[in-house]
Amino acid sequence: SLFRQNRLKLTKFVKSLKHREPTHQIAFCSERALDLLLDYNADPRSKIDNIVVELIIALMEEQNLSDDEAQNIIYNSSTFEKLETLSTGLYLKFWQELYEMLKKELGL
Repeated sequence: SLFRQNRLKLTKFVKSLKHREPTHQIAFCSERALDLLLDYNADPRSKIDNIVVELIIALMEEQNLSDDEAQNIIYNSSTFEKLETLSTGLYLKFWQELYEMLKKELGL
């Protein structure tokens, strides 16, 4: 490059690297956000387990259910049956999307 050959000053080189158009940048500033990044390459069963935990928590909080009640609802739902079927690819979706599916199934 011209910079390495000392034919371009550092300030001009740095200026040429700046992006001139607006960009969208994502900052992972919370422990939960970093956990999502680490979970990206997890095996499907781990992803399913993580999704189920989130679904249980959401049901407990939004529907005022006990842990056992929420688990019973999830594990007996067709949403869970589809989630466990790896060929559906649902384990690759965000848990919020699956929660919407579950709520629709339950008529909530």
